[in-house]
Amino acid sequence: MTRLGTVPPLALQLPAPDTIRARCIALAMLDAILIPSPLAERPHEYRTRWMRGASLARWHDGLGNHRHIAFSPAGVIAVAHSADAPTPTRPGPVDQAPYSLQALITASVRIPADEHTFCAWRTSGATAWSTAGEADSADVRYLFESVLDTGTYRTDTENYLDRTLSPQAIEAVLSLRPLTGDTISALNPTVEIASVLADMDTIGYPR
Repeated sequence: MTRLGTVPPLALQLPAPDTIRARCIALAMLDAILIPSPLAERPHEYRTRWMRGASLARWHDGLGNHRHIAFSPAGVIAVAHSADAPTPTRPGPVDQAPYSLQALITASVRIPADEHTFCAWRTSGATAWSTAGEADSADVRYLFESVLDTGTYRTDTENYLDRTLSPQAIEAVLSLRPLTGDTISALNPTVEIASVLADMDTIGYPR
């Protein structure tokens, strides 16, 4: 666990919870427009009404690496799994988080404890993040790249979809501006508006 004087650089770089939430919402909305279906192929997902009073952001890269971030009145907890990392010993990273947050992951996300190679949390009212696991590894930094620097989204997605994307339209969504027909069409001219509206409701994207 992080101790005073040995705070891993990643803990210092993680934005405030509200910033992470806004970025997760925007990234999920972009994926919903660019990859309408199937849902499993979208790297980012956000459910604003995941549990009573709690929301959940998911990310995966299709290669066995994934990240979950749960937001609740008690605080925020993020867990990540690197396919290349060694299996953590017990007690693992999640076991070191406060139970009020730990329970969001162990009871609801239902991912085996030995799949969590890193955990970060910030209780309500706290001014800094706490971490457990391989916080300084390049693998973990990769797992959090999209919430640390949304500027990588366009390049990564263009490579994934093998086409050029409108930087103006992407910036509009990343800024959580109200979606317009022009913005949606600039990103994906074939997506059905009804599908976008349904995803906006699930994600909680502002109208």
